[in-house]
Amino acid sequence: MRKTKRVTIKDIAELAGVSKATAS
Repeated sequence: MRKTKRVTIKDIAELAGVSKATAS
């Protein structure tokens, strides 16, 4: 869970895009 520092940034960006697409 310490190697997610870079994955979190990309995960959040992808999750935010997918969340907005699915939420819409």
